[in-house]
Amino acid sequence: MNWTRTLLDGAAMAAVFNLTACVLMLLSPRYMMGSYPKAILKAAPQPQTAREKCVGNGSMSLAFLLLLLYGVASAAQAGVRGFWPLFRVGYTQWLMVSLTDFFLLDVVLFEVMKPRLMIPGTENHPGYGIKSWLVKLALPEHLLLWPLVVAPLLAAVQAAAGAIG
Repeated sequence: MNWTRTLLDGAAMAAVFNLTACVLMLLSPRYMMGSYPKAILKAAPQPQTAREKCVGNGSMSLAFLLLLLYGVASAAQAGVRGFWPLFRVGYTQWLMVSLTDFFLLDVVLFEVMKPRLMIPGTENHPGYGIKSWLVKLALPEHLLLWPLVVAPLLAAVQAAAGAIG
């Protein structure tokens, strides 16, 4: 396994993922409402519309699919063979996506551009405070959900696809 290549691929995947999420949030925070804490969602004057869900979920699903394909193709081109070596490569890449999402989107972007990322009608909600945001959403998501569920699942899909091909 080539660690330099794995890390560079992980950085590229993280850039695409975070850019997609950032663009969606800046176009309309309502596209990404599913990624906001439940307390903020309950305070929203209107639930997310079917069109907003479609745009947000569709865009992120397409990004995930393209990143999975990229991970498979890159590992194959690098000569990584076998399920477990492919799994380690994929897990490392998806963990990088999670860590950059945490630092770039959940910490930096939300502190720098908070007013633009607030769902209309919830501007004064205490859930937007950094401590609340981290405790209710970012830390559980990136310390538990991603490393224990999301990254292993995506790495397994990526490894299975690479082992078949």
